[in-house]
Amino acid sequence: MSPAFETERLLVRDWRPEEAGRVFDIYSRPEVAKWLGATPRPMTSLDHGLDEVFAVVQPTIAASVAVCRRLGMAELGLTDRYYATTMELYRPAADVS
Repeated sequence: MSPAFETERLLVRDWRPEEAGRVFDIYSRPEVAKWLGATPRPMTSLDHGLDEVFAVVQPTIAASVAVCRRLGMAELGLTDRYYATTMELYRPAADVS
């Protein structure tokens, strides 16, 4: 499986089944969950899947916007739903309806 995106310091790829325990450990921590959206919910089970995926970036940070575009994400517009500031909202292009 090739990475979806890779730089010198970052590798973005799908989780692998053998990493389920580590993923559960990471996402069950409140200090991680608080950054996962407007209503943070730590994972409580390995059966919990993601209903939807979004990226929010500060529109003035060109590098962050470029990453979303490079990953093929679709721009949904500005929102103030996250982090108490205006952010640019992105979603995987295949999920845009």
